[in-house]
This record gives sequence, C-alpha cells and structure tokens, in this order.
Amino acid sequence: MKTNFFATTGLLFLLIISSLSCEKDNTDSELEGEVQVEITDAPVDDAQLNAVFVTIAEVQIDGQKLEGFSKTTLDIMAYQNGRTALLGEMGIDARSYNQVTLVLDYETDASGNSPGCYALDVDGIKHRLESDDNVVRINKAFSVAAEQTTRLVIDFDLRKCMARESNPQPEDEYEFTGSGEFNSSLRVVNRDESGVIAGNCNDLVSDSETLVVFAYRKGTYDRDTEVENQADAKFRGAVSSAIVASNGDYELHFLEEGEYEIHFASFKDEDNDGKAELQGTLLLDAITAIDLGAIRVDAMATINVYSLGIHGVPF
Repeated sequence: MKTNFFATTGLLFLLIISSLSCEKDNTDSELEGEVQVEITDAPVDDAQLNAVFVTIAEVQIDGQKLEGFSKTTLDIMAYQNGRTALLGEMGIDARSYNQVTLVLDYETDASGNSPGCYALDVDGIKHRLESDDNVVRINKAFSVAAEQTTRLVIDFDLRKCMARESNPQPEDEYEFTGSGEFNSSLRVVNRDESGVIAGNCNDLVSDSETLVVFAYRKGTYDRDTEVENQADAKFRGAVSSAIVASNGDYELHFLEEGEYEIHFASFKDEDNDGKAELQGTLLLDAITAIDLGAIRVDAMATINVYSLGIHGVPF
C-alpha cells in the first residue's frame, strides 16, 4: 500500500509540475508579438544621381538586435513611391518601445568591397558617403501587442540626409549630413497606422524640368523658413515628398494619421551645370472639393487629390 501511495503521489507531483510548466510556456508566448522592419525612400530631386547604396550592418529596437538580420547593402533609391525592402522580422516582448537604430558601415559593403555607402552618378562615378557617426538613432514610440505583428517602415529620406560638398573632388561630390541632421532626416512609421495621399497636378504655368510635391503637417509650412533660409536641402520641414510624373500623377506614402497640407515646387537646370535650381512654388486650385491646406489622412486609406497649378510664385 505504501508503495502504491508513494507512486501515486509522485505521479501527481509530476503532473502538477508539467501543468505549471505548460502554463508558463503559454503565458510567455502570449506576452510576445512579432515586429517586421522595412525600409523605403522619399525620392531625391537630383537628376545627376543614378543610385545610392547604403550598407546596414545592424538593426536594433531599443538596443535589441534584430534577429536573423545579416549585413545588407541596398540601393535606397530603388524603394520609392510605396515600395519597400524587408530588413527582417523577429519575436519580441509585447510592450512599448521608443527607438529604432541603424548601424551603418561606411568602409565596406556586404560583399567586402569599398566603400560601404556611396552615391552612383549618371556617369558611373562612385561618391563615398559618410557622416560623423555611423549609428543612426530614430526616436519613435510604438507598441507591440501580444500575438500580433507590428510592421515598421523606416523612411530613409535621401533628399534630407545627403548634401553636395562645397568644394568637391571628382569622386567626392556628395556626403551625408552631420549626425544631428542625419538622425532627424529618417523617420519610423507603423505601416498599419499610416495612409496615402495620391493625386494629379496639372501644371499650367511653369516650364520646370522637375515638379516635386511636399506634404506638411497642417499649419507647419512657412515659405521663408523652408526655402529662403535653407542653404542645402530646402523644404526640410516636409514629412514626405514625391516627384510628380510627366502626366501629373504623384503618390505620398506612409503618412501617419492626421491633417496635412501639400505644396508643389518647380526645379530646372537653368545654368546647365547638372544641378537643378529651385524656380519657385505653385499656387494651386483644387479641382475637387478637398481643402489642400487640410487634407485628412486615415490609417490604411488613400485620399485622392486633384489640383491645378494656376500661378507661379518665383524666388
């Protein structure tokens, strides 16, 4: 009887331990979610650029390395107008986070060739790119829910984070901006909490070679600040931008929910030096009933905006 008693007690003890272990595993699983990290670019308005290659050595979320990610070199300019490249995905604790970090390699690319980051111009010349810090920190508060996937998109805005050298050498015409401007040039967006402004602008007044549309948070655009007081990249306060196609179509992707205003600027290489100069902005008239100064963007939605350029405002 004693033997049966001890055997029964031991079996019950093992069953209890096993049950508790399963409950713990289930609890841990329920407290994890998944995060995906993608990368995109807002088009750069420089006709001399053919490609911009960036080598990413590491991706971090609040200091935690993105599992499964290996050193990657990609042409950022290939991912515009809503196109993205998937950097990686992993399971992560379900909680709030505050920062995404990219560690760049300026010396060598993923194949071991030098340099790691460079601009390739239309003549096939490589221009080495680097900043004073290879760690790019993008502050963004977001949450990962248990058993849910959070899809993050890094907008690597080349128009803001690149500049032309003041006294360039043939293979050193471009550079990344200083780390302060570099960090503020990139943004992180939750794909499922963002929308799109798409439309058409019929430019009747300018003879621009390139027409660019800029999206600003409602009430934040100041012409003097954005144009006249900016030595390098003008319109730095814009959330996003897009080059208007020859037929007038454009798309502004990954805009967080809220109200926006859009502004158009015309560029033309007037002195034939290979660099497009800013001609002016366009005064617009909306063809539809949408207020161009208060465009409401909702998550996972596309708002269509059609406008007419009726008057140029030169500089």
